[in-house]
Amino acid sequence: MVDVVWAGRPRRLSRDRLSQVAAFLETHGGTGLRADQLHRRLRKLRALMLLHDDDLLIGTLALKPVNLRHQRRSFRNAEAPLRPRRRRRELGFLCIDPAYRNQGLAFRMMQEARDRGWCPTYSITGREGVRKMHAALGMVQHGTPWAGRKGELTLWTWDEDAEIDLAASGES
Repeated sequence: MVDVVWAGRPRRLSRDRLSQVAAFLETHGGTGLRADQLHRRLRKLRALMLLHDDDLLIGTLALKPVNLRHQRRSFRNAEAPLRPRRRRRELGFLCIDPAYRNQGLAFRMMQEARDRGWCPTYSITGREGVRKMHAALGMVQHGTPWAGRKGELTLWTWDEDAEIDLAASGES
């Protein structure tokens, strides 16, 4: 049965459990980071959600602390007329095991995160599926796409007044 089995501050996870999450992200996350680098970054997260199918880790979602230099550069690259200082939580490490993709699990995790009050104030993505999910959840693209190391990137922020469009997400 697929379910969120843990959500909270990563510092509360054991070292072995964090290592498992780091290995999962190294294998499936496309971050370009090694497991030891991911392990250090995971410890610094504001929040981490783990999705399991029985005992198998199949998905992650995190709220990353803001690196102001990275944030300012991203907002400038997007030519977005936004004030970065008001945006303190970045969506990160949204990853679903390839065998479980296209089942709406990332959308479900984002809804769960929103229900817990974990709303990211911004997200930077280069993945078309994530862009569609952001739009369906009421996030709004700002500025213009720009070339990043992993392809074309876009900047998204949360729009609290928007209705969730399940049809656009593929969840209806």
